[in-house]
Amino acid sequence: MKIEVFTLCWNEMDVLPWVVDYWEKFASHVTVFDNGSTDGSQWFLERFDWIEVKPFETDGFNDTVHQRIKDQCWRDSDADFVVVCDMDECLIAKDIKSVFSRMKEEGATLCKPNWYELHSDEVPIYERGKALHEVCPSIPLIGAAKTLVIDPKAINHINYSAGAHRCDPEGRIKWYENGDLYCLHINHNLSLDYKLSKYKQLDERLSEENRRKHHGIHYGFSKEILERAWIEDKKRRCNLNDIING
Repeated sequence: MKIEVFTLCWNEMDVLPWVVDYWEKFASHVTVFDNGSTDGSQWFLERFDWIEVKPFETDGFNDTVHQRIKDQCWRDSDADFVVVCDMDECLIAKDIKSVFSRMKEEGATLCKPNWYELHSDEVPIYERGKALHEVCPSIPLIGAAKTLVIDPKAINHINYSAGAHRCDPEGRIKWYENGDLYCLHINHNLSLDYKLSKYKQLDERLSEENRRKHHGIHYGFSKEILERAWIEDKKRRCNLNDIING
């Protein structure tokens, strides 16, 4: 079965080794749209012959451009399924290839995974063979319903909203609802200090269009707000690995 991944990147070197490990479990090919990374992300990705890097330029972090890429990038794919995601959104299952096989057998054309978010006190050290959801705690994301998996032969248009958190698909629509596919959203939560630093970088990088439309305003939240949210979220920590394998 052929599974293609389409994703966006800007300075993601801190998570790329883990992300590539996740992709290796199911992806036949990955296309990365890189928005001018300066931290070695492009160099790292170009080492893999099954990963293609396509640079694009914007006047900063621009959700409108990202939305357009996500709406269009998968249209000509001949894969059985495509995964359209941000770099820090990692698909996981107890046996992920079997999940895609069941989707195919059932004629499912779209899937919203069960969402969890990384929540680590310390920046983890990468070790080949150990996945992030195995070495770090997570929190369940209540109400998250982002569609990541698409049958490109059945869906004509996905019609993502800004941020791709919602979509209005057109075509032969049949949702996969077995509940055995998960997504770990890293969301810069390698530690609280790491998140504060990354959010500051992203806030400074927001395009004028984003600021005008109030997209990405959470990157500008104060340190106090982010710290309070972190403390509250910490109370909801769980072991995603146990949940997936339980």
